[in-house]
Amino acid sequence: MKNQIKILVDIAMTVVLIFLMSYELIGQTNHEILGIVMTVLFFVHHYLNRKWLGKIGHGRYDAYRKFQTALVILLSLCIVCQAVSGIILRLLIRSIISILDSLSLKISSSVPSSSLQK
Repeated sequence: MKNQIKILVDIAMTVVLIFLMSYELIGQTNHEILGIVMTVLFFVHHYLNRKWLGKIGHGRYDAYRKFQTALVILLSLCIVCQAVSGIILRLLIRSIISILDSLSLKISSSVPSSSLQK
């Protein structure tokens, strides 16, 4: 049963990743939602494979195992950085939009209505 859950999580991650790469087709809101889903699936995947993480320091390290471990660590760092940067970028864009909206309200309220009709 646990292996089936692992496989389902891996399939879900693959499907979500494909949709995340089609930003123009799914739109910004769906892209953000799928980004959150992908981040959750990433942590679930690592939780389900925690035995592998626990065995990193054990055994003999040949070239293949060193390469595989380094690749997993680098890929995990990339995914975490991508999730964090996505959150920061979203917050930054939201604050910029609110600043621009407040500026446009101030500008439009200071312009006399007779000059707008010309």
